[in-house]
Amino acid sequence: MMNILNKFKKTIGLLFCGIYLFSFSYCGAQSLSTKVDGNNEMVSVWHKADPKTGLLTIVGSYGTLSPKTVTITNPLLVHAYNPVLATSRNVLSATQAVAVWRSYVLLSESFAIQTSLVFSNGSGWTPGDVTTFEDSNELPAEDYKVDISGDGTVITILWSTHLAVPEIYKLRLETSTDSGASWKTTYLDVL
Repeated sequence: MMNILNKFKKTIGLLFCGIYLFSFSYCGAQSLSTKVDGNNEMVSVWHKADPKTGLLTIVGSYGTLSPKTVTITNPLLVHAYNPVLATSRNVLSATQAVAVWRSYVLLSESFAIQTSLVFSNGSGWTPGDVTTFEDSNELPAEDYKVDISGDGTVITILWSTHLAVPEIYKLRLETSTDSGASWKTTYLDVL
């Protein structure tokens, strides 16, 4: 059963990448999300087609007067799309913002959920500073949600996932209580 799921994931992944490449390669920014953080700075994320690979990549911008825009994901490693964003409203928060998106990991040919953070040092998004939640036994859905506490220490990410062994649908909850330094995985039953 696991072999069939892996073949299905690979086929769907390649088909999905092809559809996205064909449909959005030259459309500019897509799936825009923007909020204001506790420092009254604008925080934004979106996906766009990388001009060299044609794959979708996550881009982030931070700042109100002089926003700094960077490419967060590496298009040679992942095809990343549809980011969502949450911000802390406290100026003293250790983590000011968190973005979450779904990716197709090119090396493993599987889907994953990824996240990146904006810390309180004012530097904004850091290229390549990404945490990946990937499990060969899972097929994560595109229904991910993210939230961050007022002080920026607790971050939760929730999405539904299909587990191959045992074959069942669950909700996967990733929780950090240390501003994104470490994560705890919990599976919830879909009753």
